[in-house]
Amino acid sequence: MEAKTKRNSSIELMKVIAILMIILSHSMPDGDGSLGASYIDIDTVTTDWQLLLAGLFKNMGQIGNDIFLVASCWFLVDSKQAKRSKIAGFLADSWFCSILMLIVFLILGYSFSLKYIVKQFFPATFNNCWFLTCFVLFYMIHPLLHVALESMERKTLLRFNIIFFIMYNCMGFIMGNTMFYFSELIGFCGFYFLVGYIKKYASEKYMDKRRNLLILLAGIVLWLVSFAATDFLGFKVSLLSDQLMRWDTIMNPCFVLIGIGAFGLAHTGEFYNSLINYISSLSLIIYMLHANIIIRQYGRWDLFAWVKANYGYSKLIFWILSYALVNIVVSIIVASIYDKTVRKYFHGGFDYICKKLIRE
Repeated sequence: MEAKTKRNSSIELMKVIAILMIILSHSMPDGDGSLGASYIDIDTVTTDWQLLLAGLFKNMGQIGNDIFLVASCWFLVDSKQAKRSKIAGFLADSWFCSILMLIVFLILGYSFSLKYIVKQFFPATFNNCWFLTCFVLFYMIHPLLHVALESMERKTLLRFNIIFFIMYNCMGFIMGNTMFYFSELIGFCGFYFLVGYIKKYASEKYMDKRRNLLILLAGIVLWLVSFAATDFLGFKVSLLSDQLMRWDTIMNPCFVLIGIGAFGLAHTGEFYNSLINYISSLSLIIYMLHANIIIRQYGRWDLFAWVKANYGYSKLIFWILSYALVNIVVSIIVASIYDKTVRKYFHGGFDYICKKLIRE
């Protein structure tokens, strides 16, 4: 049984690195300044090295998402059906994380409106964690994508990928994600067909370690150069003065290159480590715990407000890294306890509910 479930730890390690990058990107009070006085502005061009580094940390979240997507699509390309038990598992884990955070914050003395509390009982429906909601929808439709992928000849699939890249990774990326009715789900589908082409028609070339290293380095260099160029030009062109985070999207071609290169590099190596594989198996739970909407809208802001009031932001990077470290450790511990205790019961319960709903 163990031989069937044993996975290449080189790939699992890359997924663990991806989740660490995502946690780091969520460990700062950025976003909507109206949420709290602890807000830091990483959108506006600056010469402050700490804010610039925080901006790069923020980008790492989307890079981590892209690595996750490439890895997921690689294995889903050969999948012909969506398993009910797996969908139920996603929903069960999401529900547990949402209710756990609600209980914790209520115990800490936070008060929420009835509407807000109700939303916590339906985390996937109300998009409490956008990646999970989008991934569940993507997983549900991937059998249809598989049919489309298999029906396309090589040249047709190549043309499709080129057109998609021009529309969403070039025009849509530069002009804004509102072009061509973009949504993250469309982006996920684009990754599926791109990875599908690589796996079907370029898998031998993709197993070249040197080639993947070059792809990875090209993505990193282009990312850093574009970030630095935006910051530099923002002081001269007012239109770019508050656009440092404009390129922070899964469709950023630099991030796509990094995702493809990083996964390809991991795929060329092979070793086994049970701890790495176990942490990787908890990655979605860890994601949902640390990125829970209550933490994003309340906990993180209040924590950094306390830091700012008592210590200031002169050591901002230290506080971001410290919070990220606590996030990582606590999320792994909580996810492990959940996995070892009640996870199978939650999965069984949600699978039963899904089974009844489908029958009806």
